[in-house]
Amino acid sequence: MKKSTYKLALYGIMLAVIFVAMMLDKLLSLGLPTSTAVFVLLIVFCFCFIRNEWQTAFFSGLFFGIASFIKALAFGEVYNLNPLVSVLPRMAVGIVAFAVYKLVLLMQKNYSNLYIKQTVAISIGTFFGLVTNTLLYLTALNLYQKALGEEFTALFETIRIVLYTNILPEYLVAILLTPHAVLGCRRAMHWGIEAKLKEIEQ
Repeated sequence: MKKSTYKLALYGIMLAVIFVAMMLDKLLSLGLPTSTAVFVLLIVFCFCFIRNEWQTAFFSGLFFGIASFIKALAFGEVYNLNPLVSVLPRMAVGIVAFAVYKLVLLMQKNYSNLYIKQTVAISIGTFFGLVTNTLLYLTALNLYQKALGEEFTALFETIRIVLYTNILPEYLVAILLTPHAVLGCRRAMHWGIEAKLKEIEQ
């Protein structure tokens, strides 16, 4: 019972923090010519790896989608009011990122420096999670616009348009900062094998 209560509290905190990060991005976007998702993507991927388990990775992506849906309700973002656009594509994000993370760790199993090994694995996992989010979300959005008979921009043309204003800065922040934030939190909270990194590496 205590374990299930703990997990519920943890997931509630995850959803709340992801939503707050999304609101910070919304606030930041008011002064920019385009919307941004710098804070929320960083937080989502931190949660994805922080517990070093599949379940938390899945819920990090799911809560990203749910937060996007709630924001759409609050601000009247018509397309994201459809869960097939705002929620469904994000359900794969955490799983893909965590699967790549585990695969990269296996590929580095003979490498001795734990911090570098984890940093590389988390960075590459984050990159593939970001690509998954971009491709699946924009594909779902374009298909929905097409189904409504509205004008839409083709997937790769959309990516080209927002490459420098959205994708590049968001990717750079998430890839560079997520590993260090995750490893620091794991050590502080005694979660995962990184809880004793200092002892292992001394």
